[in-house]
Amino acid sequence: MKKLSSQKERVLAYVRTHGSITHREAEDTYSITRIAAVVFDLKALGHNFRTEDVKSKNKFGESCSYARYHYEGMATPLERFARSNQQNHDLVASLLEDK
Repeated sequence: MKKLSSQKERVLAYVRTHGSITHREAEDTYSITRIAAVVFDLKALGHNFRTEDVKSKNKFGESCSYARYHYEGMATPLERFARSNQQNHDLVASLLEDK
């Protein structure tokens, strides 16, 4: 099994303990500024995340939104296979659209 980077290890430990993570939590806790990239990489390694779009107010009282990434465990081999096939299908479809 491929060794995880320390950022991936930290995020995985955090979401296994707390259930989810936001950009602010990642930055405040681990100084990780690109949490979406870490979650993307973890998904590629077979971990399941659900992204929640959270509506809130910023410090100026203006409406804003941010992502909360909910950890849903490791994907089964069948789920990884299906995800891989879907990505291949999407790639072929986009190439055919360009013609």
